Amino acid sequence: LLDELNHMTRLEYPRMLMYQNPELAHAQHAQLQKIEQLKERRSALQHYKRVLDENLQKTAGMRLVLILIADR
Repeated sequence: LLDELNHMTRLEYPRMLMYQNPELAHAQHAQLQKIEQLKERRSALQHYKRVLDENLQKTAGMRLVLILIADR
């Protein structure tokens, strides 16, 4: 996803700006929408990963507590 986003912003976007032809306006708009969708997906994935990491840390902490209780 990140590679695709980088490709779109580095290569496709500048290329689209070079074209000011009204006939290409639709294609340009579609590419810009794709860039925005990729950015949104990336943000959602980053949020999901952050929540997953937090839950894994909580789970690891709970396991440690259970191990300590079991050793009593």
